[in-house]
Amino acid sequence: MKKILLILILIPIFSWGKPSKIDDYYYTSKAISSSLKISQKNNKPYAELSISNKSGCKGNVSGYLIKRSKKIFMFNKNDSDGTCQLEFTKIRRSYIVVENNCSDFHGSQCDFNMTVKK
Repeated sequence: MKKILLILILIPIFSWGKPSKIDDYYYTSKAISSSLKISQKNNKPYAELSISNKSGCKGNVSGYLIKRSKKIFMFNKNDSDGTCQLEFTKIRRSYIVVENNCSDFHGSQCDFNMTVKK
C-alpha cells in the first residue's frame, strides 16, 4: 500500500517537466503569413496567434482559451496592452478565427480574421 501511495504522489512531480503537445496551424500566400499554435499551459488550452502581411503589418496575441462547445473556443483579453476578443471554430484539420476589436495587437492594416490549416 505504501508503494502505491508513493508512486501516486511522485507521478505529478515527474510529469511537470514534460513538454506539452503543440498543434500548429498555418496560412501563407504571397501577401499574408499567419500562424496559430495551440498548446496546454497549466492544464488549460493556450493559443498563440500571429500575422504579417506584405504591406508591413505585423501582429500577435496570446492567452488562454475558453471552451464554449466541442468545436468552439473563445479568447478574451482586456489589459494594459489593449482589448481583443477572438472566436476559434474547429473544422476538420482547420480553425476559422474571427476577431472583434483586436487592432491594439495588429494595427489597422491587417486583422486576425483567417482560416488556418494543419
